[in-house]
Amino acid sequence: MPRASLYTIIAFMFACTCSLAGDAEPEKGEEAPKMTSRQRVLLESVKPLLEVIDTNEGIEKFVTLPTGGGNAAQHYAKLEILYPKEQLKGSFHVAPDGQGVKEILEAAKIKDCSLSPHFYPQMEAGTSKQPDLVVFQAYLSAILDHAEALAKAGQTKSADEVYNSAMVWGWHFTKDRSNLVTLMIGLSIERKTSEPYAKFLRRNLLFKKAKAADEFCKRTKDIDRTVAAKAQVFLGDFRNFNCLYSAIEVAKNDKDPLWRQEAAMRLGVMRHGAPDGMRKVLVKNKPLQDMATAALVEMSQKDKAPWIRKLAAWSVQHITPERFAEMRRQQLIESLKEKSESGDQGEDKEEAKKE
Repeated sequence: MPRASLYTIIAFMFACTCSLAGDAEPEKGEEAPKMTSRQRVLLESVKPLLEVIDTNEGIEKFVTLPTGGGNAAQHYAKLEILYPKEQLKGSFHVAPDGQGVKEILEAAKIKDCSLSPHFYPQMEAGTSKQPDLVVFQAYLSAILDHAEALAKAGQTKSADEVYNSAMVWGWHFTKDRSNLVTLMIGLSIERKTSEPYAKFLRRNLLFKKAKAADEFCKRTKDIDRTVAAKAQVFLGDFRNFNCLYSAIEVAKNDKDPLWRQEAAMRLGVMRHGAPDGMRKVLVKNKPLQDMATAALVEMSQKDKAPWIRKLAAWSVQHITPERFAEMRRQQLIESLKEKSESGDQGEDKEEAKKE
């Protein structure tokens, strides 16, 4: 399975849910059909993926993790405020010596990072605040440029500290796991930092750490592929309710609350019907829609996590295909802003050629 970039995943989910021109009427006397072969394949494929994946296994072998007090998310939240001020004219990039990079370096001293107050959907208000992908891509490029410049200037110790800070940034985002978007951003930061960091360590004859960084980078790419498959196929193939049974399986049995949260939102879409982006319709099948609703109601009553129970109830009341599409639309728009200068663009083109 080819590795899918963050842009590819979001674009796929956007295409699956937006541009619904109308509803396809259910056939008269429609009954709940037997599980299709596609539905069964997705269900069986997702069953081995219900354990919590340790995204940071082995990171301590080459990264010094922080022990300081506070909440690192307070520093990361400032990046969205600083970006308009620090954005270079005619570019999406920011200067590597600006205040934003300094905030990341400060955040790297803090052990805890609770992203929820800053980037978690505000259910009561019926709004959803997601991280601005362009901002994080810009500051990731900046901090890596800063590390490379220090290394070229012979400031090896300072360069090592900056690379380490970037890795801590990714560790913060993958460790908090407040939602799928922040997990994907964290994996992207770790993947794009560990590769040049390994080369830096090797140039400075730190071969044991370099090997650990290489192994971590390879493992992160594998996890990236797993997350992509789970998000865009097993929970993202809405056509003909293909992902209904796998979404219900995740909602009931996934040990990671992050994925149960995602399943709740996908079920919230399918209780209205199955978006078919190709035909630009919302396909109705009342028995299957009722299954999605019943799964959400069960989640709202029985899930172990209080906030998941609350989210499931909220999804019944607020999530619609159009709303889900708009959430993904905003993420896609932000991704498109960086497309011309993002390192992932070339990868996307290569994957498109293969397909």
